[in-house]
Amino acid sequence: MLISAGFDGGICSNFPLHFFDSPLPRWPTFGIDLEPQYGEACKDERNNEDLVWFPPRPGSGAQLPLSRFDQGSSLQKLLGFLGAIVNTMQNWRDRLQATAAGYRDRIVHIQLCPNEGGLNLNMPPEAIRNLSARGKIAGEVIIKHFDFSSHMFARYRITMCALQKYLDDLGNSWDKPVPQDATGQEYIRGTKQAPHYEPRSKKLGGRMLQTLEQLVMLAGEWRVELANQSFCKDGSPKPDPILRNQPKF
Repeated sequence: MLISAGFDGGICSNFPLHFFDSPLPRWPTFGIDLEPQYGEACKDERNNEDLVWFPPRPGSGAQLPLSRFDQGSSLQKLLGFLGAIVNTMQNWRDRLQATAAGYRDRIVHIQLCPNEGGLNLNMPPEAIRNLSARGKIAGEVIIKHFDFSSHMFARYRITMCALQKYLDDLGNSWDKPVPQDATGQEYIRGTKQAPHYEPRSKKLGGRMLQTLEQLVMLAGEWRVELANQSFCKDGSPKPDPILRNQPKF
C-alpha cells in the first residue's frame, strides 16, 4: 500500500501513516513525502535521482525537517512565518511520527521546487515528466533498499518497549493508589456498584479484573527479572515510543 502525502490539501492531517499500522506488520506500508525546496537548491541543474531520498540506514531520517520561511522579501518572510505556524498546527504530529523508528525507514522523500506540484495546476509537460520520473525512481529505491524482515524486527522492539512503559504505569497506579482512588478501585473490583459503564455480564467483569491483575503481575515480574535493564535499552530504537488512549472515529 502506498500513501502519497505532502501538498495534498489535507485539513486535519497530511500524512496519516499511523492509520495503516499494526504492532507487528504483516505487510509493508510506505509513505511518499513531497518536500518543498527553496532558493539556490532549485536553481541548480540536478538529475531527478538527486531529488529522491530514502533512509539508507535504520537510524537515518530521525531529524525533524526545518520550515524555511525566512526567504525572499520582508513581506514574503512574514507570510512564510504565518504559514509555518499554520503548518505546525496542522502537521506537527505527522511530522513527529515520521521521524520515529519503524516509520522513517519506509518513507521516501521527493523534493519539489516552487513551480512543481501543490497549487501549480498548469505545469508545463517537462515538469510533469520530471515528477513522473521521480515517482518511478521512488518506487525503484524502495524495492531496492527496503528490508521488510529488518523492519518487522524494529517494530517488535518498539512494541515491546512501549508495552513495558504502559504496563509499568498501569502497575504503579494499581499497586500504589492515592486515597482518592479507593472508591474507584472498589468499582473495578466489583465490591461496589459503579455509577456507569459497569459490564452487564458478571463473568466478563470478573475476567477483566483478572486480566488487570495478571498484567500488573507481569509488569512486576519484568521489573524484578530485568533489574536495571528494560526493553527500551540494549539496542532498542530511539527515540522511545509511547502508547496512549485516543478515540477512534
